[in-house]
Amino acid sequence: MTEAICKELDLFYRMPEKQEKCPRPLQYRDADLFLDAFEEWIHVYRESLKSQTAGKEKMEEAISYIRENYAKDLNMAMVSNHICMNYSLFSAAFKEHTGVNFVNYLKEIRIAEAKRLLIQTEDKITEIAKQVGFENDKHFMKSFKTACGVSPSEFRKDYKMVSNGKGGQDE
Repeated sequence: MTEAICKELDLFYRMPEKQEKCPRPLQYRDADLFLDAFEEWIHVYRESLKSQTAGKEKMEEAISYIRENYAKDLNMAMVSNHICMNYSLFSAAFKEHTGVNFVNYLKEIRIAEAKRLLIQTEDKITEIAKQVGFENDKHFMKSFKTACGVSPSEFRKDYKMVSNGKGGQDE
């Protein structure tokens, strides 16, 4: 019964492999020793869950901070300091949480906002680059083209053609 409970806990919480395995009742000479070991295991398991939750909360706080400040001169050190986390630990935890590294995540947010501005405003591309946090126009153009497959001006032109019902066909 204990093993079934432990398996369900592991499946539900997706505990890391490094988590100590649940004690087996038949490995102990009496029930009291097993109960002590099981209670200790539960305590360690609970602490591990608390740690995971705290880590997720810190990463969510970091993501929120990035989303609020992407247009500023932002770097990983600033964000890790904001959430009071070691730079190296932050880097690894951020990538594990988001699936991408900090630089690419920030770039994705900036490009998404640039796309929105290209569609919804008539602002110059150089202005949009600065509004989304790119200090260098050429870097913005290159990053945008790499991410979207077209330059910002082509993106805007293509969107207008599609939204005007032309579907991108020459007339």
